[in-house]
Amino acid sequence: MSTHSKWAEAAPLGMVPTPVAWDRGSWRATGAVARLMSVVFGAFPEGANLRIDRTLKDSPLTAALHPRLITRAQHGAVIDHWTRGAFGKALDDGLDAARAESVRHAEAALVLQAEVADPRDLGYLRDFAQILARAQSAEVVATLDVYAVKWATPDAVQEAATHPGFRVRDHLSTTAANDPQYAPGLRLHSRGAIKLGRPELEVRHIRPDARALRGAAMIVEGVLKLLADGLEPTDGGNYVLPGFTEHFSVVTSPDDSQGAQHFMNRSAEIRDCTLTSKVGPDASALLAEAEGRVRA
Repeated sequence: MSTHSKWAEAAPLGMVPTPVAWDRGSWRATGAVARLMSVVFGAFPEGANLRIDRTLKDSPLTAALHPRLITRAQHGAVIDHWTRGAFGKALDDGLDAARAESVRHAEAALVLQAEVADPRDLGYLRDFAQILARAQSAEVVATLDVYAVKWATPDAVQEAATHPGFRVRDHLSTTAANDPQYAPGLRLHSRGAIKLGRPELEVRHIRPDARALRGAAMIVEGVLKLLADGLEPTDGGNYVLPGFTEHFSVVTSPDDSQGAQHFMNRSAEIRDCTLTSKVGPDASALLAEAEGRVRA
């Protein structure tokens, strides 16, 4: 199968619902590596047959992409790993029961991986989306974005590849959990920011109701757009949330791939965001209480 890149203009960084252009206006050299990994589940009677055509000759993915086709007959345990644990929960939550069952019985998986050093723009993400779209066929059941822990149907993969700009929901995700080590309240964090070469984001001590979670998710999505634009948050740094006048600060943590959080990435906790007051009268109080305990 051949692949080609679709170049399109996109709106500049602005309000949260607005797509981010594929360029990174706030980029500066950090030495960070952007990592991509998706797994396409289904049958591949003609093999992977993945070819990069001339329209991608200047893409950093040309040299960085490492495709690998594995079969259940030879690597059943590896394929099953992607349908269990957090991946399995996301599979059951994100796809209908019949499709999820088909994924769990898929006879093969096409693994697509790439690492791009310190990317100045998001062209590599756009081109990766194009390659994923070209990997779809009538025999494909679903595709897993490993770092975002997110599943997509073939139609959703195709739609994401034709959208004229970066959208958080196409490439990243958020999840919330009631983790005792971060009490009081819930903790919401991003998944997949390593695809931008940037740290995962988290907001802690969220009041456990839908309105509070929606507010926290809006904050995280807004800051993710800043990361997509190239922002590298620094410990104690103070920034403005896109589309608003509110400021927020962050506290950064090193890579914790072997730690309890299992981000497989660095992380940045969002703090002191005055927008938090909009998600409930006690949200700021919870945040202040926890920060007092941390800083004491």
